[in-house]
Amino acid sequence: MKKNIAVLMGGRSLEREFSIKSGQRVSNALRKLGHNVI
Repeated sequence: MKKNIAVLMGGRSLEREFSIKSGQRVSNALRKLGHNVI
């Protein structure tokens, strides 16, 4: 079953870059599993 999943990343903290990179990895993995990432 294909699901729509929102992945939040970024923010204003000092960990912004880490959040973006890890969010992109999660998004890519979800897409490979066939989900819609928004």
